[in-house]
Amino acid sequence: MSQTSSGGITLRELPLPVRLVLTTFLMSVGLGYFWGMAQIHFKHSSGGEPLPGIKDLVGRFSGVPWPKIEKDESLAVVPAERPQIDPNAPKVPGVKIKSIIADRCAVCHGNGGEKDDVPLEKYVDLEKVFVKTSNYPKGQFHFVINGNRTKFNKDAMKQAFFEKSDDWKDQLKALGKETLEKQREAELKSVVDWIDAGAPEATYDADAFPLPDPVVGKIITPKYATPAPQLPKNAEKAVPKKVDPFKEAKSKQLSINSLTQSTHAHLLSFAMLWTLTGLVFAYSSYPTFVKCVLSPIVLIAQVADISCWWLARLEGVGPYFAMVIMGTGAIVGLGLGLQIVLSLFNMYSYKGKMVLFVIMLVGLVGFGLVATKVVIPQLEEEKKTAEARS
Repeated sequence: MSQTSSGGITLRELPLPVRLVLTTFLMSVGLGYFWGMAQIHFKHSSGGEPLPGIKDLVGRFSGVPWPKIEKDESLAVVPAERPQIDPNAPKVPGVKIKSIIADRCAVCHGNGGEKDDVPLEKYVDLEKVFVKTSNYPKGQFHFVINGNRTKFNKDAMKQAFFEKSDDWKDQLKALGKETLEKQREAELKSVVDWIDAGAPEATYDADAFPLPDPVVGKIITPKYATPAPQLPKNAEKAVPKKVDPFKEAKSKQLSINSLTQSTHAHLLSFAMLWTLTGLVFAYSSYPTFVKCVLSPIVLIAQVADISCWWLARLEGVGPYFAMVIMGTGAIVGLGLGLQIVLSLFNMYSYKGKMVLFVIMLVGLVGFGLVATKVVIPQLEEEKKTAEARS
């Protein structure tokens, strides 16, 4: 087997079976990275935007609004004092709001649940999802429990009261679909009514909220029905009349827990992947200078990218590190694309290059079909959803 003048073996000199394995590997990494971009869209992008913009990145990693503005103290809201419920007040039909939220929401958004990174076990946890923003004029919690029942995702958690609840199947057999659905609709409406009433903390602590609609009290799931004293006049919790852009941005920021998990997973997996793609390119026959630059650049940019995730949380300068994420991410994507394409075409002679060209052409056609039939309709649907929130 021949060697280059520097004493190294080039990709084209490798046995055909080895080159086929490397070809399959590089193409698989390319496809995986494409789906990684799809995940970034769903995690960080504004509704209807293919990829996150500067505002999204700053809000997600720094937790501050962008463009930079001065904090308006007039938007600060002082919560009303915790009112004492008069046990001698007239009793009316009520519902156990705290128990419903514990069974339908906190069961997953709590210790050991699927969504324990967004806990909903205490009132202080709920306050975060009651914040009114431009995206959620009545708060995120209000929006998601009124979502589409045919879906179950971050914007539609209505099924937590129905098919996705732990006791749905057992209750379906015992009560029948019509009766059970009426009870669950009553549960859902009682929570919505509570939020619309200002989500009074006193009624949450007492687990007794007086229902404004007596009809709901008659069909509510029996274990959640309870007499409730009428509320004192000051029971409603103070609610902002304006959207506080700082609270809105803070509500979108990744938690330390989520950021730690992402850092751990990304560093370990990408360190391995980008090392392998860099090594493949390092054995190409391109000039040494090109290989010395392009082989490690993806791994270096990825480490810089993840470092900026944490530096973005610094007071004052954090947003500027969040902006750098857009640049480091672009370097990772461009560098990886060059490593894959240049390595693949460096492995083969003219006939092999023609086969690669045909495969890539077929891939582009396939991508075009997916974009037309799936991606673009999804973005349009997200835009409509975003408009419906406002």
